[in-house]
Amino acid sequence: MNIDLSQMIDTNEASWKRADEKLCDEFFDVLKSINNIDFHKEYRIKNSAKLFRYLRTLLINYYLSDMIKAFNIIGVSEIEYYKKITYVAMITITRNNPNAERFINLLINKKIINSFQLTEDGFYIIDSPFFGKIEFAKISDSLLGKEVEGLLNRKDLIGGCHEVTLELLRRKKSMIAITALSNMSINEKFYHSFLLDDNNVIDLTANIIVPINNYYELNSIEEISRVSSEDNLRLGLEYDKSKTLFPLLRIAAFKQILNIKTKN
Repeated sequence: MNIDLSQMIDTNEASWKRADEKLCDEFFDVLKSINNIDFHKEYRIKNSAKLFRYLRTLLINYYLSDMIKAFNIIGVSEIEYYKKITYVAMITITRNNPNAERFINLLINKKIINSFQLTEDGFYIIDSPFFGKIEFAKISDSLLGKEVEGLLNRKDLIGGCHEVTLELLRRKKSMIAITALSNMSINEKFYHSFLLDDNNVIDLTANIIVPINNYYELNSIEEISRVSSEDNLRLGLEYDKSKTLFPLLRIAAFKQILNIKTKN
């Protein structure tokens, strides 16, 4: 096979980014037609995807009904948006964001979530009118916390999911490493790696432990690859012409190619 996995990944990610930026452009065009506000001009941000992320809290606080109308017009499901924003609320807590409490209270006020509580056992519970009760915890507060403290404190943690996931897999051989397509912004796909431990997801980049079904639903997870500590980590190496891909990402990209060829 004449394949360059690095090029394939770059092409996919660029395509997903462009598609999301186009959708964000449409969103703000429609929003402007609804409330006559030019948010690009008002906040001096040209890139619509960046603007959408920057205005996340403000849009929920003051323009939620207009947002939902805009989503419906451009063909974005209201529920898909609530998935993302519910997960954002969860990781503002697990990442110790100083504005976490304020953001949670905003979502309660807007009826995007019903309630939030911290149990005596150190678990957090968000009660969602759309997804039911979601129980989660911080990795740093768990029995695993001390063992992975160095990984959690890495400066490149958020962008280093494939590397830190493999490192934890090497330490915890009973876990399974997953590389999948996840989803952010309005609809931007991206490659992401995390671990399965029995019925829970361990996502080091978010410092979160959460049941698999909740994690997969809220992040619209599309699994590509499962890797155990016993699997061959050199799979697809000959097709990584850059020789720079992290093993988990390389293996997932190679499996994507095999899956496409099998379907064809």
